[in-house]
Amino acid sequence: MNKNAIKTVLILIRRSVLPFCSLLLLTCSNQLSSCHYDSTYKKGFSIFFMPPRNVFDETDFSEHLTRMKQNGINSIFLSPVFFTESPSSDSIFATSATLPDSQLYRAITLAEQNGFTVALKPLVNCLDDMPRYKINPANFETWFLSYKKFILHYFTIAETFHHTGFVIGTELDGVSDSRPFLHLCDSLRSNSTISIIYSGSYNHFITTTLWDHVDIMGINAYFNLDNSEPPSPAVLHESWNYWLNLINQYAEIHNKQVMITETGFLSRPDAAQNPGSFSGTPVSDLSVQKECYEALLSQAALFTSIKGIYFWQWELGDNGRIDCCDYTPRGKPAEDVVKKYWGE
Repeated sequence: MNKNAIKTVLILIRRSVLPFCSLLLLTCSNQLSSCHYDSTYKKGFSIFFMPPRNVFDETDFSEHLTRMKQNGINSIFLSPVFFTESPSSDSIFATSATLPDSQLYRAITLAEQNGFTVALKPLVNCLDDMPRYKINPANFETWFLSYKKFILHYFTIAETFHHTGFVIGTELDGVSDSRPFLHLCDSLRSNSTISIIYSGSYNHFITTTLWDHVDIMGINAYFNLDNSEPPSPAVLHESWNYWLNLINQYAEIHNKQVMITETGFLSRPDAAQNPGSFSGTPVSDLSVQKECYEALLSQAALFTSIKGIYFWQWELGDNGRIDCCDYTPRGKPAEDVVKKYWGE
């Protein structure tokens, strides 16, 4: 489907759900009690390990687990990272920035001992800094054999720990609809009790054909919410309300549970404009991040097909300073919003 067709679909869907969106907006934004997140809801954060940025240190990691628990967070995606040279490359490999398995094992153990539900969400990054949704290997067969080996390695670890969920791919728009990829999804589903999750790009989830081949629809919800600086809290609520309705509808169409496998906001004044983009001037602004969290968490619990949210991401070590312009809410007003809605 081309971009114009996608745009037409979005316009038609928006026209059909907007009246309902407005009703929910008026209902939920003023009633915190109506947005209750029960104990089965995946109240989650992602933690990615990519030394030297996010190094696994047992003491530091344990301290953050305690802090996250106090905020009501009950689920964690742990993301080791492999690499490819460029979107057209035909191999995937570990580097010195890939977390050793021994440390990943220890991180899983500590998180589970602290009562967290853990799922692995292995990622592939391009060394030339191109986004992974552009991955379209020149030699697909060679690439896929490399990817399959990579995924099965971490799936075996998930089986070792008897995990209930596993993310088989993230934002692989150029390859995830291929027959070999769909077959891999089907194979893992038929030979394991682990729920297979795919983490789709914010626009690809509408057009992909893979939802019938996974157990849980995952969406990386980096939607444009408001182009104004500063954004309007009312517009942020309405925008999230529209997208939550759309996600909920797609889950019902496909008869699947759905989770927001990634969403997050930089601590910058333009954080609501294109949340998945790193471009722009890194000027610290904590209020916009807070308002974006508030707009989502004040209403997401009302959408019954959405079973969880995983924010990107919780930084470890010194990377989570309050003056950091990155996605982490740690030590910022957004962390208070998380505790407000997810804490006991």
